[in-house]
Amino acid sequence: GHAGVLYAAGKYQEAADYIFEQLQQRFTKAPEGEESSYAALWYLLANCRYELQDYAGAAEAYGEAIRLQPQNAQYLRDMAVCAAKVGQLEEAGRYLEEAIRLGADVSSAAYVGAEILLYQGELWQAQEELLAALQATADSSLKQRIYLSLSQLYSGAGQAALDPDGTRRVQLLQQAAADETLGDSQAVLSLLARAYYDRAQKLEGEAR
Repeated sequence: GHAGVLYAAGKYQEAADYIFEQLQQRFTKAPEGEESSYAALWYLLANCRYELQDYAGAAEAYGEAIRLQPQNAQYLRDMAVCAAKVGQLEEAGRYLEEAIRLGADVSSAAYVGAEILLYQGELWQAQEELLAALQATADSSLKQRIYLSLSQLYSGAGQAALDPDGTRRVQLLQQAAADETLGDSQAVLSLLARAYYDRAQKLEGEAR
């Protein structure tokens, strides 16, 4: 639908506003038999908020998705990541355990572990865990999440120590853009364009 198109294009705020409006216009309670479609809307809203780094808002929306579909391993895994992002480490472990019990890719454990390490400031170790999880998983939604986490790491907290000239971030996103299992992800392409720009600015600054 329209929200999915906006999300794929990296227009997270527009997508979040549109989904929230859709949810507000519908019944406050999902009609019987429509729980999965309502859960999918809440999940997409949660993903938008996550990308906007509104982790409290994302956790609230993941919670609604899980309330409607408590057996969905992907929802539980992403709730675990969200909990790790805000330092709710016990909660993250609990959601992760349930997600793996319900069939989430075992590489999810390394991914959530990496997010916990990031919260604790262990940047190099977090990078190694994320790269190992990326190698190990065949789950396309997990891969996309890991690529985005690494990109955030290289452009944010880990920039000075791990990627001072921006080359690692460019190479990572080139790999993501060429990864056919991800499908056509405009979000990755827009991040890659930004990474090229940032690296050019750094190199220009160094040349002066």
